[in-house]
Amino acid sequence: MGISLAWFLVFCKRLSQAPSAAEGARFARVANRSRTVLRERVGKGTGFGLRSARSDGDGSGSGAGLMTMQNRGRFITLEGGEGAGKSVQARRLEARLAALGLAVVRTREPGGSPGAEALREAILTGFASDFSSAGQALLFAAARVDHLDRTVLPALERGAWVVSDRFADSTRAYQGAAGNLPPGFIADLERLTVGPNRPDLTLILDLPADVGLKRAAERRRTGPADRFERQGLPFHETLRRAFLDIAVAEPGRCVVIDALSSEDEVAAAVWAAVEARLDPAGAVKARA
Repeated sequence: MGISLAWFLVFCKRLSQAPSAAEGARFARVANRSRTVLRERVGKGTGFGLRSARSDGDGSGSGAGLMTMQNRGRFITLEGGEGAGKSVQARRLEARLAALGLAVVRTREPGGSPGAEALREAILTGFASDFSSAGQALLFAAARVDHLDRTVLPALERGAWVVSDRFADSTRAYQGAAGNLPPGFIADLERLTVGPNRPDLTLILDLPADVGLKRAAERRRTGPADRFERQGLPFHETLRRAFLDIAVAEPGRCVVIDALSSEDEVAAAVWAAVEARLDPAGAVKARA
């Protein structure tokens, strides 16, 4: 099962015409924005963003070489299952990059822009659970278009480094592998919404699923679990395998980090990967 641009635009149109006032308030703006952005991209031909379309092959090429101009920023994503510590490590990485003198934008998915944040609550509280896996993937994709257009690409264009807590790999894992969507569907959706604007480096924080769920429960204390945390252990074990499979398939972009270690040890491993792959100190010197 594949997905065409026209099909996605129809979905966004229907999303923007949600029947109830509550749904309309949450979805209309981002859905219409996504339609507008995608139509503009088509009109520009290769106008998906900062980089020219390319073939990744087996993913063995270096992510650091994807930028076409020295003054462009770098795009780093953190992925992994629940309780892996992505948000904490994103904050620590932001601080360390900023300490070098780099401009840094820390963001997240779902969310990261006004339109995408409008969908975040609906997605995580369970409102979107009435959607099929395909519908959920399309919701995330609509939010991702707005996130890229409003936050990620403008930041990279002005030379900032972007650190995102989750990105498109989460759709591959959650709606693709765990939601049983065909790989072709996910690939087509990613091609339409992300295009060539993929991360320069993806850090996959890996730990056993049961440990991650325990950490997530401790983190929220008495607060309610979100809709993904409420899934059973087999679901989360599937997610872990999916993220590790992504790392194997694209070693040039992905680095697996042992998230079972202490927070400081994980932060050190994250920084070692960033230094080795993207040379942030060198980027600062090049701009001096």
